[in-house]
Amino acid sequence: MSESYRTNARPCAARAVLAVLVIAALSACSAARDESVADETAAAPTSAALSGAAPFPPGFDWPANPAVLERAIAQGDWAALRRHGWYLWAGINTNTPNGLPVWWSWPTSSQAFPYQSPPPTATTPATPKAHGLRAKNAVNTPVQLPAPVYPPPIVSGDTCATGSSTQPGLPDGERFQSNGDIMIAGVVYNADAFGWIQQASLAEAPQLTVEWNRGQGDKVIKPFPSRSIVLKHMYWPLKGDDLTALPVWDPQSYPPQPPTYTGYERWKRIVVVDPSGRPVKPGMTAVARYLFHIFESDGTTPLGPLLKTGPVVSVNDFYHERIDADALAALSDGDRAILDASACWLFNRPFRAGDILATVALHINTKEVPTWALQSLWWHDRPNVGPYAANRPDISPSKAPGPWRHYLMTIEYGIEASPGMLPVAFNPYIELAAGHPIETNCRNCHSRAAWPRKGAVPNPPATASYQADGGPGLLVDIPDDDPVFDQLMRLDFQWAVSDRAGDPP
Repeated sequence: MSESYRTNARPCAARAVLAVLVIAALSACSAARDESVADETAAAPTSAALSGAAPFPPGFDWPANPAVLERAIAQGDWAALRRHGWYLWAGINTNTPNGLPVWWSWPTSSQAFPYQSPPPTATTPATPKAHGLRAKNAVNTPVQLPAPVYPPPIVSGDTCATGSSTQPGLPDGERFQSNGDIMIAGVVYNADAFGWIQQASLAEAPQLTVEWNRGQGDKVIKPFPSRSIVLKHMYWPLKGDDLTALPVWDPQSYPPQPPTYTGYERWKRIVVVDPSGRPVKPGMTAVARYLFHIFESDGTTPLGPLLKTGPVVSVNDFYHERIDADALAALSDGDRAILDASACWLFNRPFRAGDILATVALHINTKEVPTWALQSLWWHDRPNVGPYAANRPDISPSKAPGPWRHYLMTIEYGIEASPGMLPVAFNPYIELAAGHPIETNCRNCHSRAAWPRKGAVPNPPATASYQADGGPGLLVDIPDDDPVFDQLMRLDFQWAVSDRAGDPP
């Protein structure tokens, strides 16, 4: 990848800055909760965490004129809306002056939701809560298909061993979240979204419960600001010195309603990624072995390793970061554990200095319209084929360098496919790996985000769920007054608020 669009031109410095920001944010937040501190210090966590956040670059159609977007939605103008989504994707990946993409500088979920550990006592230190995004989906999703089990592997030196299938998942790091599988997740917020979480106390479970009890006639939180952006990013680890397998989703190869789980472990085809950056000869193929230390959904039957042949592709076809020794040493213990587990599951050794993180998938949610604009992208080796490649604008390489054209995109703006029904819209790497059925719609899911979550309130009359028993189907355009929301407080599409609000010390 050329330095013009490398996403880690200065990885060590960037991660050092991130560590300072996380510490500053948490310290400032604790100070703001101390009654002896003046009220004006309540703004400190926001200003500290945002001190290095880059603004969205001009010239990439953000924020769009809401009237223009609303008109396109009303007219069913998919082409205009997809062009807008492509511009958002290219824009967030433009480089800031320090050589990092715009989104990389934004505050993380760990900063937005700092109360993920029980407070320490005189005899018990704070222990990070072990969980992953897939585990959260399992709690919220009674319709989840049986998915493979990823026990955190036992890492010793440069070797991996299979862990217990009953062991809980990995806690968040400062930069990364465990997805509960090979993918390395990162949830980040721009200044407006992050600031609103702090201002409205959305990271605090007790405050959410107070608002839930208070809002018996209006069970909806105040909406996020119109300039809010929320991203869910997925990395795929790559060996820095050897070829690595990456399963590839080909939608025409799968029926609309398969009877079983169809995450990436089941996909028929792989590519093999060459980390060298050298040109790849047309037609070159290679064999790769992948999937180690994981089980089928029963938790006892081994899944893998698999051995497949696939075309060789260049690492330059991905947004990626090569993590050198200094950058690796600067990561938190939690981040290192997440990287090691991911590498062990994929290629049977821990993550090393020189290994690579490649962007494989990303959600972009913007509040440009009241019901949110949803875009989701994923990598593909045939990025110019099929409906997910449509309407890609011809942005000059000087304005939008990098491999943004090597990804496919789906969007969701609430345009119904038939009366009362939404079209299928999902990211294959994110939703299918979480055990969602293929006939799923991301708006249908996010519109259900609500409080309280299971276990947050004693004996609640109802708890938030992706699909409550007897509730609307997965493609229903759910109206605001649907009974599924009875006795719940809706959270403006933000499942992270429900999943990650905690108890301040």
